[in-house]
Amino acid sequence: MKFPARAIVAVGLAVVGLLSSGCSASGTPSRADARDFRLPALRDPGTTISLASYAGRPLIITFFASWCPSCTAQTKLMANFYRIYHRKTTVIGIDSSDPKAAALSLVRRDMVTFPVAADPTLGTATAFGAPGLPAIYFLDAAHRVVARILGPVTWQQLSADVAVMDSPAVTDSDARPASVTSRSSAASR
Repeated sequence: MKFPARAIVAVGLAVVGLLSSGCSASGTPSRADARDFRLPALRDPGTTISLASYAGRPLIITFFASWCPSCTAQTKLMANFYRIYHRKTTVIGIDSSDPKAAALSLVRRDMVTFPVAADPTLGTATAFGAPGLPAIYFLDAAHRVVARILGPVTWQQLSADVAVMDSPAVTDSDARPASVTSRSSAASR
């Protein structure tokens, strides 16, 4: 029996993500600093997108792929969210394991205006511990993961986690965020 390459990649991402996710037994993400990355910009050949270039700014990182049905719905929602809140919220998209033409088609169709990087080897998604796609990580200004959503997202979840991302509350001497939330949507269970 021959398996489609995309199915094998998706299963591989899930296995590697579960093994390296930095999650506690309860599924709460660790409060570790986000892993820096430098990836080629999807729409602007010759330029790169890096986490370091957004130093001091809270941001949302969304991982997606054109072959993932939940991702295409999420990408459209994220594009709408960004159009409304782009002056208050920074978003970086990372297209994972996609042919460039398919990725470009998705971001054009959904009118994505936030920066999108290409991660053809899933290296960045794996480094973040994404157990599958779609996955969204919310980072505070120090680029610590303060919340994540695994699976499809709602507008309400985005709004709630943006509030956590911007929260100045701290709980310990190294200024970690007071709350770190991890959610899986009901549709992905």
